[in-house]
Amino acid sequence: MNHGNDESGNDGLTKKPSVSGKTGQAVVVSGIWRLGQIGAGYETLYDEVSKYAHEEVEWDLTGIEGMDSVGALMIWRGWGRKWPVHLNIRDADRTVIEKISRLPQPLMRSSSHDWLQPIVVIGYFIFFF
Repeated sequence: MNHGNDESGNDGLTKKPSVSGKTGQAVVVSGIWRLGQIGAGYETLYDEVSKYAHEEVEWDLTGIEGMDSVGALMIWRGWGRKWPVHLNIRDADRTVIEKISRLPQPLMRSSSHDWLQPIVVIGYFIFFF
């Protein structure tokens, strides 16, 4: 009996976030972009997003199956805090990233390796959104 698992036995709640693309082509962002799935892979995923941020590529975020403020923050910072010119994204995910884009600058520290920043952002969302 399957009980909602796909053929690989994945229950759909643990799909790791991923970024795939090639220079000059579309960059596909997929999986679950929440703190629990990102975990220790924060820096690696941030590096993957920022690797394509300065290229004129189409960003396809329609494969994202869930995003919280931590995932949105990582993508927003990876983009250099600017919206890409070509973006395919679901409305719900756009809303989360838009909220992150409006955070006050003190919450948007410049260090890409500040592991406390997601905690600060979560606190901000709890008290102000």
